[in-house]
Amino acid sequence: MPSKRGRIIINLPKAAEAVIQTYDSVSGYYKTADGEADFGHTEAPVLTLWYSLVRSVRPRMIVETGVYQGLSTCFLAAGLRDNGEGEVHGIDPLETPHLWEGSELEKYITWHAETSQDALPAIQDIAPIDMLLIDSEHTYAQSSWELAEYEPLVAEGGYILLHDCLWHDGVGRTVQHLLDSDRFEVVIFETPRAYEHDHMKGGRVSMGLAVARKIQSGSPLERDPAWIDVPERAPQGPEPLLRRHAYDRSVLRAQLTNEVRELRAQLETLQRFADERAYMVQSMESSASWRISKPVRFLGDLGRRMRLIRK
Repeated sequence: MPSKRGRIIINLPKAAEAVIQTYDSVSGYYKTADGEADFGHTEAPVLTLWYSLVRSVRPRMIVETGVYQGLSTCFLAAGLRDNGEGEVHGIDPLETPHLWEGSELEKYITWHAETSQDALPAIQDIAPIDMLLIDSEHTYAQSSWELAEYEPLVAEGGYILLHDCLWHDGVGRTVQHLLDSDRFEVVIFETPRAYEHDHMKGGRVSMGLAVARKIQSGSPLERDPAWIDVPERAPQGPEPLLRRHAYDRSVLRAQLTNEVRELRAQLETLQRFADERAYMVQSMESSASWRISKPVRFLGDLGRRMRLIRK
C-alpha cells in the first residue's frame, strides 16, 4: 500500500527485507553476509516494477523460471497477496533455502525443484499462464527453448518478461523473436545494474528488461539454429544486440514507408489517367451516338412525310 509520500510500501518476509537492505542503488548489486557482491538477485527497482505490474494487471497464474533464493518470487507473491488471489510457480533445480519459507507468502508459491524442461508437463496442467518471467540460464539455447515451449501456454493478453536481455546476447536474440512477431507488443527498458565494456558506446551496458504483451495466439515462435550453440556472452558491441536490431528495424520501416508512399503516389497518378481516359471514351461514344442518331431521325421523318403524300 502507498505511504503518505506516495512511496510503494511492500510487506515482505523478514529474510527478504534483510536482502533488500544490502542493495546498493548505485551499482545495482546486493551484498552477501561476508560483504561480497551478490549478482543472483534482480535489481530492487525492477522487483518493485514487477510488484506494481502484478498489482495493475492482476494475473492469477504466474510462472517464473530461475528462482535462486526467491527474492523476486517474494515480490510477485506479495502482489498476488495484495490482490487477494493467485499463485506463482517458481522453477529452479538449485537446492537452497528460500526467502519465503515460513512466511505468509508461502501459500501463494509452488517451487518446482527441476529444470524448465522437466517442469513443462506440470505447468501445462495449470495453464493458462497470465504472466511468464524468463530469467534462468542466460544462453540462447535455454531462453529460446523456454519462450518457444512456454509461450503457447500464455493466455492472450498475458505478459512475458525477460530480464538481462541487453547484457546477454543470447537472451537478446530470444527477445528478437518477440519483436519480429506481430503477435506481441514489446518494450525494452534499461535497468540499474550495468557493466563496464570497452567495446560499447558509452562504456557501460545495462542488464535490461523486456516486457511483452501477447496480443493473440498463433504459430509457434521458431528458434534460430545458428544460435543454439552460442555460449553465454556479453554484447559484442558497439551496441547491445537488441538496440542494433531496433535501429535496423527502424531504418527498414522508414524505407518501407517511403516505398509505400511512392507506390501510392504512382497509383494515384495511374488512377487519374484512367479516369481521364474513361471520360474521353465516354464523351466520344456520346458524340458518335448523337451524330448517328440525327440522320436516322431525319430519314424516319422523311419517310413518314412521303407516305402521307402518297395517301
